[in-house]
Amino acid sequence: MKIILGSTSPYKKQLLEEAGFEFVIEDSGLNEEKHHQDTVRDTVQVLAELKAKKILKKHPSEDAIIITTDVAGELDGNFLGKPKSVEEAIKMIMSYSGREVLIWCGTSIANARTREIKTQVVKATVHFNHLEQTTIIDYVHDKNPLDKGCAIAIEEIEGRGFVKEITGEYAAIIGISMQFVFQQLYELGYEPPEL
Repeated sequence: MKIILGSTSPYKKQLLEEAGFEFVIEDSGLNEEKHHQDTVRDTVQVLAELKAKKILKKHPSEDAIIITTDVAGELDGNFLGKPKSVEEAIKMIMSYSGREVLIWCGTSIANARTREIKTQVVKATVHFNHLEQTTIIDYVHDKNPLDKGCAIAIEEIEGRGFVKEITGEYAAIIGISMQFVFQQLYELGYEPPEL
């Protein structure tokens, strides 16, 4: 059974590799801006499913499993997407100081043979320490967060003293619910090779 990861994210790729999965990468090419919903939760669910449907079209009746995801943050009920400038990234991260940011992760598993798609949305919370503006500016200039949702990558900020605590599934903050992936692949009879 072939596994297709519908993402070019190096962090999601690393999580699947560390879990022992063999897979290929195929980007859906979905224009995410056109599909925002009323809530962040609904947005990540719809986007994960649309990405799966788009990749499914390229694999008719194939013995393949497609994994697609979407992740976004929420603060005070507002959607936290990717910043459009360095200034916006700094402002976004500064707004997290001493606060809790909700991270919503939608993960879809599509069976190319049966055309069935299962999706789960999980929520995690990142509790931020009080942040100094100079620390944020250093991070932004060092890591260029313009391609990252919420202007951060959790694996890049932990060692910088940004994070006080994380509640929920850590992998979901990175952008893929590994618990859901394992559950669904197990139900489909797939077992990863021995590490």
